[in-house]
Amino acid sequence: MGRKLREGKAAGVAPKLAVLARRLLKREREDNLEDNLEDNPEDTLEPVDLVPMAEFICSCRRLRDDVFGADFFGDPAWDILLDLYIGQSESRTMPGRMVSWNTTQRWVNVLEAEGLVHHAPGSDRLDRDIRLTEKGSTLMHDYLRRAARIV
Repeated sequence: MGRKLREGKAAGVAPKLAVLARRLLKREREDNLEDNLEDNPEDTLEPVDLVPMAEFICSCRRLRDDVFGADFFGDPAWDILLDLYIGQSESRTMPGRMVSWNTTQRWVNVLEAEGLVHHAPGSDRLDRDIRLTEKGSTLMHDYLRRAARIV
């Protein structure tokens, strides 16, 4: 993917993040939330509300690769988790945007051992039907919700 295409895609995420920021600010005012980054059980953001934040993080990671080189940094497990989180909103079940399939297979085993991902029922170990577990979805949602409050 060319640099201009990536930058264009990253620019397309900015309006979505602005909408997300406005929603968060409105909810903070409505709920009289304390001005900190602590957990808030009252938070009602749905995963689909946080997809723009995950897309923004992915775009920033691709930009970092463009500037510093793709081989300079490596977080394949994080890339897989982000990709699966975004994929949930698109009814896509396998990572594939940022990490090669061979790398994905190695890291899926690690993520599965941690209880963060699983193969869909009826699929075999080589099948690409990989999904976040409830634990994985909850942790990603919590991370992205907190990250959105920082932005």
